[in-house]
Amino acid sequence: MMYPFLQLNDNTEIVHSDLLDGERVKVYIEKPVAGGFKSAACFLPEYQ
Repeated sequence: MMYPFLQLNDNTEIVHSDLLDGERVKVYIEKPVAGGFKSAACFLPEYQ
């Protein structure tokens, strides 16, 4: 499950997961654009 963390003035949203594998958290960033979304995801503390 993903949980909201922050929404910026340009409607960019940052959400995060529960603790995965006992040591990582997935962070997902999404921004609406014409016709869809721009997005990025990473796992902390890893870089993947």
